[in-house]
Amino acid sequence: MVVVGGRERERRGSEASESESNSEGGSEAREEAIEARRIAFQRLNNAAVEASCLVTAVYLQKMPRGRANLRFTDFANRGERLFTDLYIDGERLRLHTRFRPHQFDELFDLVGGNLKAGYNITRKQKLLLFLHCVAQGRTFGGLQEEYHHSKSTISKIFHEALAACVIGYSSLVRPAKVNDAEAMLNRSDWPKYWPWFEDAVGALDGSHIQAYVANEEQGPWRNRKGYLSQNVLAVVNHERLFTYVLPGWEGSAHDGRVLAAAKETEGFTAPASVRGGPTKYYLADAGYSNTDITLVPYRGVRYHLREVAAAGMRPQNAEELFNLRHSSLRNVVERTFGIFKGRFQIFKAPPQYDIETQTWLVYACAALHNLLTLTGGDHQDESELRPQLPDSEKDPDNNYDGSAEGAAVDKATENVTAMAKRRDEIAEVMWFHYKEEEQRRAEANRP
Repeated sequence: MVVVGGRERERRGSEASESESNSEGGSEAREEAIEARRIAFQRLNNAAVEASCLVTAVYLQKMPRGRANLRFTDFANRGERLFTDLYIDGERLRLHTRFRPHQFDELFDLVGGNLKAGYNITRKQKLLLFLHCVAQGRTFGGLQEEYHHSKSTISKIFHEALAACVIGYSSLVRPAKVNDAEAMLNRSDWPKYWPWFEDAVGALDGSHIQAYVANEEQGPWRNRKGYLSQNVLAVVNHERLFTYVLPGWEGSAHDGRVLAAAKETEGFTAPASVRGGPTKYYLADAGYSNTDITLVPYRGVRYHLREVAAAGMRPQNAEELFNLRHSSLRNVVERTFGIFKGRFQIFKAPPQYDIETQTWLVYACAALHNLLTLTGGDHQDESELRPQLPDSEKDPDNNYDGSAEGAAVDKATENVTAMAKRRDEIAEVMWFHYKEEEQRRAEANRP
């Protein structure tokens, strides 16, 4: 029993030693295998990186030089190269921003002093980015790839340039002057209006521009058409220049209420008469009432041009003749609003900014519109935008027929106001000359 036990112990000890040696050998083998796999993976990764760099290099070499090359090369100077590319090609600059090079330079001279150059972006690039955004209605995300800046940087640039253009508003949007009515003499059909409307220094109207408002505040901003908007009051002279703009009113606000607020809180008025002459006034539609500064058409009488065309007949009395010519002359404000909205596509959809920023946008774009018009930039633009013009035949938001909310607050006393009497005098004298001219032509055509 003792001998057997000793042998057994020897056998078991031998097996234990072999097991320990096998365990140590297995651990070393696993570590070697892991190291080999790590080295192989590293080599494969390096090869993939080298292949990617090689493919990119070949692609860039084969890519034609020009606009597309800006996507991959010289990112630090990309904004400068894009600006140079657009500035050299004046037509491309106009399509991007509505401004031609000489107009852009004039705008920069006016507002550039309110901009600051930043890291890898100049003051002109900031202005270009802002104009591109408002003219094309581009989002900050959409501008990232072209200008190679983050959304936050583009947002800062946008608001900085917006503030600069608002500062330039007072230099470009100036109050109406006493002699503004003389501009209607530049019309080919001026004998229809002069001297009957010689004291009309412009046309006044309200227009709805889509607005973005938080859900809990949407109630008063929803207009009678059912969408969210701000009601913008504007005055335009006979040369399609804004002379007064008041944005920021809720879409549900009536035009008459906005005008009353402009007079009471903003001091809005018409130019004073010269040497005791007749007071100046603005032409307005039936959404307003006759006041000391507004002349409106006769209610209950054909007014809009489409109504006259549908009737297929000439004016039958002094009131119809007055309304016809009043509508034709006042139409300048609606055409101007149409060009304004067509030029600045940012208003095509609700701008995704707070309501204060949306208000400033109207001020800034009104100033930009005036600069474009003053520098001769609207001839080609108008022909391109003509299908979008919301004139009296196309945009009911800009016209009221006076049947419901178009009725004036002081309608009961309208006929005894000085402006109502003045309207009657104009209509009577205009009708007398109209019939006299009609008779003269009849006699001239008589065999």
